[in-house]
Amino acid sequence: MKASRNPFILYLWGYDWTGRTTRAQFLIVAGFSLAPIGIGRLLGVDYLDGGPEALALTLWGALAVVPLIGHSLRRLGDAGLSAWLVWSAAVPVVNLALLAVLIFAPTNPRRLAEASQIRLLGYPVGAVIACLVLSRIWLVPVLVDTADMEPLLEPGDIVMVWRGGDVPPAGDLIVLRDPTDKAAIIRRVIATGPDTVELVQGVPATQDGPASHIPSGFDETIMAPEGPKGVMPRCLTGSVGQGALCQRRLVTEVLPNGATYLLFDTGAVPLDTMQAREVAAGQLFVLSDNRDQAVDSRIAVAAGGIGMVEASAIRGEPAFVVASFAGRWVWQVWTWRPERFLKGV
Repeated sequence: MKASRNPFILYLWGYDWTGRTTRAQFLIVAGFSLAPIGIGRLLGVDYLDGGPEALALTLWGALAVVPLIGHSLRRLGDAGLSAWLVWSAAVPVVNLALLAVLIFAPTNPRRLAEASQIRLLGYPVGAVIACLVLSRIWLVPVLVDTADMEPLLEPGDIVMVWRGGDVPPAGDLIVLRDPTDKAAIIRRVIATGPDTVELVQGVPATQDGPASHIPSGFDETIMAPEGPKGVMPRCLTGSVGQGALCQRRLVTEVLPNGATYLLFDTGAVPLDTMQAREVAAGQLFVLSDNRDQAVDSRIAVAAGGIGMVEASAIRGEPAFVVASFAGRWVWQVWTWRPERFLKGV
């Protein structure tokens, strides 16, 4: 077949996994398939807020998945390499090495035997990956880079978030924008307006009554930086050296409506007490689960906090932790926390 560099023809060839793809052809295909990532970053497209740009780039990425896999297999065959190497694309850093091989490996006239098994398996896998990319229209990843929501969410957790949503009841989690830097953050709803809320020795109380605090043991961790920002834990015993044991008290909080969840308590802090405040209709009062090491509605926006949250500011509802890493970068495989993968919240 005559070599073509027509992007449309190359796109169609991507569904025929039995042919050859040259280096030049693969470079065109890779550029087309990976362009949505670069364009999204260049334009600052916000997939959590949505919009026509986010929708268009998501559809583009989903439609490019199967042809990219197909041309990767064709290019491996053209270079005389095993088709099974395509699975290395799922491994961080290694996938970059594979991309370099696919772009620069010369054509080898002695092709390997056809890998019919991987092609038979590849089509459904490609379809699943395309559906996962397409799901970003409704389900968006949010990186947790602080300790604000420990023990439920740890620094380095990647949380899948359902976009949009109505005002949830007290005790539920929401995703909103930090007023200071516009980053996506997760907080727990304590009160929805119209209501009043106050804190007495760390215990929130609304018009429905005070929450209950039940001692639930202790959490122990090693004092060490965690997550993309290298967050250090706050300990019950105060400052401890790196590598030392850090202990935190666990408390089960039960709201008047029956919502139950765990908190960290590392001792008394000034924000444990807050005089009664009005929560107007259409507003929410939110708190963190690690309240001694976080900012939330207790602090006004002008002072670097969140203040009262408008219902219209809700961007989504956390669904589950899809992956988690303790290091600074997700490609540091040795810092992954597989026990937290696919963990519900």
